Amino acid sequence: MNPSIDLEAAQAAFLASGGSIIVLDGFQYVPPRPHRDIEVIRAAPEKSEDPRLARKLSQISEIRRLAKTMTSQQVHEATGYSRQTLFRLAREGNFVYRRAERKPRDGDKREAQRQIQRNQKRIDELKLVERICALRDVGLNRNQVAKQIGISYGALTNIVERNQVDFPRVFVKK
Repeated sequence: MNPSIDLEAAQAAFLASGGSIIVLDGFQYVPPRPHRDIEVIRAAPEKSEDPRLARKLSQISEIRRLAKTMTSQQVHEATGYSRQTLFRLAREGNFVYRRAERKPRDGDKREAQRQIQRNQKRIDELKLVERICALRDVGLNRNQVAKQIGISYGALTNIVERNQVDFPRVFVKK
């Protein structure tokens, strides 16, 4: 059997029963929508100037001008801005404040106290050296001397090396 003969027979039966054939439109090609980059891009409307941004930029320029000749403390006193605000503006504006100059004082109490502490430590260490030498002369080894004085073996070694004490690592009998 031929399919075209079957189709014609079905069509004749359809028409004989009172049906009618309607011819529909075929496929119509619709081109795709153009891409965004191909379309003409309209310029965005100009934004109005943000008053907060304008104020911030004026603050940054003012503080930058002062920072060339003043320290952050002086700018704080002159403008009344908090220290946190000043450092935030410096970070955002990419600038630094002038460094405060430190003047060395002749009668610095802290330096005198440090010198006294260093001298006291040296005196205490020399007293330990005398005890170490006395215990060494008695015939004790390094480990026994460290236990007798109450310091660690490493501390004893450092004291012996710093003060150039002749203390052999192994006791040699004469």
